[in-house]
Amino acid sequence: MEGNETVQSGNNVFVNYDTPNAENLDYFMRLDMSLGYKVNISNTVKTAINFGIRNLTNQNNVINRYYQVDTNDSSKAVRIDNKSMKLTPNMSLRLNF
Repeated sequence: MEGNETVQSGNNVFVNYDTPNAENLDYFMRLDMSLGYKVNISNTVKTAINFGIRNLTNQNNVINRYYQVDTNDSSKAVRIDNKSMKLTPNMSLRLNF
């Protein structure tokens, strides 16, 4: 709450949160892509190769937000934003016997 960010209770200081879900995070946008290829090496050995890219557009999405009491000024709160991973390639190889 603006101007009344923290509340003191005895020797403890807490963040003074607004009502739950009173505000929303910014819109979340992510584009993922994946490709897969299957190969039968023999009648008993089969493989699958997968390649993918998460967050192809390299967006900086906030997925969680919370607040902590400022260690330098207990009358203020510090906003903490947890963000999604940036562009993330991945690859997997599966062997079936």
